[in-house]
Amino acid sequence: MGFFDKLKDKVEQQLGQGHHQNQPQGNYYASPPPQQYTHQQPYAPPVPGNKPASLLPPDSPPSESDVYRHRQQVGANLGGLFVGERWISDEIYAACPSDDSHKSEWSAVDSAVRAYGWEDTKTGLERHWETFITESDLDDLVKMGGNSVRVPIGYFSLSRPELLAGTPYEPLGYLYGGCWSRVETLLRACRARGVGVLLDLHCVPGGANGDAHAGTDSGRSEFWENDYFRELAVRCIEFLCGAVADLHPNVIGIQVINEPTWHQHDLAQQYYTRCLDVARAHGNIPIYIGDCWELTKTADFAANHTSSYPYDFLVIDHHYYYCFAEPQTSMKVPALTSMVQSLGESGGELSEASGKGDGVNVVVGEWSCTLSGNSTNGCGDGDARAFGRTQLQTYTRPGLSGGAWFWTLKFQVRNMSNTWDLRDMVHRKVLPSNLRPQVNLPSSQHELDTNIAHIVSTLTAPHAAYWDAQPNAEASDFDGHRRYSAGAKLALEDCAGFGRHGGSLIGFRKQWTRTRVAGLVGAGGDGDHPAAWEYRHGYEAGLAEFDKLCVGSLQE
Repeated sequence: MGFFDKLKDKVEQQLGQGHHQNQPQGNYYASPPPQQYTHQQPYAPPVPGNKPASLLPPDSPPSESDVYRHRQQVGANLGGLFVGERWISDEIYAACPSDDSHKSEWSAVDSAVRAYGWEDTKTGLERHWETFITESDLDDLVKMGGNSVRVPIGYFSLSRPELLAGTPYEPLGYLYGGCWSRVETLLRACRARGVGVLLDLHCVPGGANGDAHAGTDSGRSEFWENDYFRELAVRCIEFLCGAVADLHPNVIGIQVINEPTWHQHDLAQQYYTRCLDVARAHGNIPIYIGDCWELTKTADFAANHTSSYPYDFLVIDHHYYYCFAEPQTSMKVPALTSMVQSLGESGGELSEASGKGDGVNVVVGEWSCTLSGNSTNGCGDGDARAFGRTQLQTYTRPGLSGGAWFWTLKFQVRNMSNTWDLRDMVHRKVLPSNLRPQVNLPSSQHELDTNIAHIVSTLTAPHAAYWDAQPNAEASDFDGHRRYSAGAKLALEDCAGFGRHGGSLIGFRKQWTRTRVAGLVGAGGDGDHPAAWEYRHGYEAGLAEFDKLCVGSLQE
């Protein structure tokens, strides 16, 4: 008996037969799949290590993948593409009963096989993957200023039958044999447009929560009930890291779970640690984690992990919606706008989470402009615009959040006023026509170099005057504050380098600063010098000065 067969037997013994709602047992299709797959070699755990993702010499510019991963991310989700969501696109649900117990991808595909057979179902799925999001849609996103997309996928999207063993999708593996190649086609189309991609494992084996977007209509989150499902998910992350590490530099990260259910922090953190081990063995690919709807508590975990592994690229994904629950659904739009604004202020949720330890990476993976009828009653277009734009500005503020993705880019049917559809929100001017601020760079390299030299001098002078005036300060201790100047100069050069890539800003600032300063210290050979801290202080000062001088505001 093979490795996965043993694991499958184990999970069936633990969970018993018939535990998946709406999943008939046995050989229940009219005919078996016309093709069988061979299992690949079992997963081998990586050897843990700890090194910077990109230890660049100070005279080397950021690489393509450095820019994609570290820049400020602004864009949209591609909801409904590789994970069925009936309310976004019902194309694959034609054979499904129209009731609330048949909203998942599994129900759509199961019903289609029963009604149309294997080949027609496979053809229909592939047509949906190829046509729901088009190159024209990606062009529209770029015109709106978007520079990245968050792409929900399932463990079934990886086209690896061994990763389906013991799950409801195991009998359906044949239908997904061509899915991963479509994901890679999307990755290439995005790269051709300078668009980064966050691959979001929206559906993990067993389901991260009980909602239909977790993959089934079982109503259960069995991912937390059985260690086999979590082990299978780690193998999915191993596949993803290996598949994208060298071939797709525009993959900005891998999200290992979506919206994990409340109060599962202990198991979640064990899983996240395993995934980080895998990513570290593949060049420290950024790993995005869910926060179990408790951002501050998850930020504590991230801060503690970063203290031990400062170069692991760990990012927390939090979602903000104001249309589902009290007290938000009873609040008027101006009050909600103030609530959003407070997130980034001192003591606010985003400010507190991102400021923990040496800095925690946070993003807003999902947000929208949708509000309850109670909230919008008596409010006008100006209130809607203020609410939408305050969200955008807060969720994408450098140093506070690494970026945000609107839910979602498009719906199958467009009505020009859908508050869940990014295109409609830009069309109605609820959101600006350019989702990112303008980066203004000098027109020539000579002018840029001259400006940088002037700014470095301007920054260094007051810094040097302050520290040289301190009691017992010796000039030799600081060596003319060359380290501070070197840090500020490199920061300004990096900002300009990012800016040349489609007007990008450095988004994950603490992450990039840790990596970049490590290169400075290494090149200087004075990591143990008592004034080595000046490299980082200078770098941070350079980042802040670039924002003041070269970054504009959001435009209409």
